[in-house]
Amino acid sequence: LKQFGIDEVIVLPFTREFAAIPFNTFLESLTFTHLILGTSAAFGKRREGTEEAVRTWAQGKPLIIEYIPKLHLDGEPISSTRIRTALAAGDHALAERLLGWSLKGLL
Repeated sequence: LKQFGIDEVIVLPFTREFAAIPFNTFLESLTFTHLILGTSAAFGKRREGTEEAVRTWAQGKPLIIEYIPKLHLDGEPISSTRIRTALAAGDHALAERLLGWSLKGLL
């Protein structure tokens, strides 16, 4: 990630308590200048952190809010569900194509 200029990564455990935090409370607890999310991202309590809600929250703040479109492979969106399904079916070749890297040494 450092190769891409990312200074810090925060990994947070997903718990019931964490899931109950409103999206704006979560965002206000962080220090950041650029937020990148997928177009269908919705997070926070009751998934209220939709693109519209986040953009409204960010108005007037010195932040860059960026939503990236879904990537597709063979006419279907690439998703964690699709990757897990391929792995469960033993289709490692498809999982690798979806991930964009080899699973050799991991399985």
